[in-house]
Amino acid sequence: YNRLAGIDGRFRLSENVLASFFAAGNRDHQLPSERNLALGTRINRFPANGFEYDYRYREYQENFQPAMAFIDRRNSRRLTIRNGYRRSFKNHPWLSGIILGNWNTRYWIAANGAPEYSQSNLYWHLLPRDGSVLTLYFPLVQEDRLYAPWQIAEHITIPSKRFFMNKLEFYYQSGKGKRHQWSFWTLLGGFYGGRQQSFTPEISYIVNQHFNFSLTFEYNRLQFPDEYASVGRAELIRTLYGGRLNYFFSSRLSVKTLLQFDNQSQTLGANIRLRYHPREGSDLYLVYNHNMNIARNDVTPERPLFASQAVIVKYTRTFAF
Repeated sequence: YNRLAGIDGRFRLSENVLASFFAAGNRDHQLPSERNLALGTRINRFPANGFEYDYRYREYQENFQPAMAFIDRRNSRRLTIRNGYRRSFKNHPWLSGIILGNWNTRYWIAANGAPEYSQSNLYWHLLPRDGSVLTLYFPLVQEDRLYAPWQIAEHITIPSKRFFMNKLEFYYQSGKGKRHQWSFWTLLGGFYGGRQQSFTPEISYIVNQHFNFSLTFEYNRLQFPDEYASVGRAELIRTLYGGRLNYFFSSRLSVKTLLQFDNQSQTLGANIRLRYHPREGSDLYLVYNHNMNIARNDVTPERPLFASQAVIVKYTRTFAF
């Protein structure tokens, strides 16, 4: 069995300042019963004009391993500090606002406090009057310490050492005044001694007041030095195809579906979420997660048809003070 229980809360301290926290515990019969907690706190300020900040701390202990939650780096403590400035323009012919600032994050290993990962970057946001968004993260510098070799693919292993990586990240989203929208994201630069090229286009369409959908494609190409590969080329290409279907029966009842196909794992995943909103401040969610193996006969023994299935029930309530 794998059980998870948690609580979170939000507090509005002023018109622009919001504080939040979360705490959770996880119990797995195959793991020790101690150091199985996750906790965090956050405070931020995002005014219409002026200085903004976002300070966040999170800790995921080494035995906190919920079956259906994605944690990019388990067994970690994380501190994020963001400071910036935003300005709105009333009379500019095409620009409604700008946001710029500095973003820093640090990771430590939760079990022993050893430094693990860090990232520092400047962020630049342009907000045109048509509702579109242009975002640039540059310069972007990452540092990662691998304390053990990382087998990123069957034939590619990244050695254990300290890596420094310089990258550029760009994102564009079209305006929201039309029934159709599109966006484009790309990330270019160093990747653990090699090079990374990633991009994701997405299109969405509002059919009517009840139904909308979106389609997305994610492409990642990683190139490494030849000595990383045991056989063949030290190159890895991964593609991910996705789609979202959203149907709103009424203001109280809706269904959202996410479908994804991964060419590396050859799995088809589905996430179906039913939301019931009986009154303001209350929400009931019923979530079904499903992963199916597509290439079952490519390995021995043959993979099962269903890689995983899970049903999650969640209830949220907002209290006013």
